[in-house]
Amino acid sequence: MLTQIKFPQINNRHDFKHKMKIIICLSLLIGFFIPINLFAQQPNLYRNKEHAFRIIFPVGWYLKPVFGPNMVVKAVNRDGDSISVLVRKLPPESKYLSFDQISDADLYEYIKVIFNEFKQAFPDAILNKYGVTYLSNKKAIWYSTTYSMKHVTGTFTISALQVMTINRNKVFIVGAGCSPEKYNYFYNTFLATISSFIFEAPSWY
Repeated sequence: MLTQIKFPQINNRHDFKHKMKIIICLSLLIGFFIPINLFAQQPNLYRNKEHAFRIIFPVGWYLKPVFGPNMVVKAVNRDGDSISVLVRKLPPESKYLSFDQISDADLYEYIKVIFNEFKQAFPDAILNKYGVTYLSNKKAIWYSTTYSMKHVTGTFTISALQVMTINRNKVFIVGAGCSPEKYNYFYNTFLATISSFIFEAPSWY
């Protein structure tokens, strides 16, 4: 159960878990209309010195301005499809935290708790699949969801895939989403994109 998850070096566990829930709930929203369509051309390498990572975007895609304190990079194509990376710094008391310290069973349960809170904002949300994986040799969680969102231009249904890990006291989330009818088409392409995400040593810069 979630209450059995161990968070070493954390003085206020309740506060930390609450912040983590907010982080993941927000991450479920970064995939609004984010279909992925990699082109079989030369790679488009993006490197971030502040957070020490790299990722390869498709050629022909370009970076858009990002808004909010946690969105680090967003690449889009001419159709408005996008790939995004979100980063959030954790409290100093959690600097030794990693998903390696948490069992798979507890991480599965943790995803369910996070999703139930997300469902309060989006009642029709469905947790399609979820699991544990690795992102750049760091233990990670992944989850795919489908939900509806109302906007000034109408109501849209979104299928989103998020992969999240912790590295150097920061939460990293790579997210993608699209309309449900396109999800299967974009799924393998997204996996190819996320496999290009690599943490780098700060000393390399």
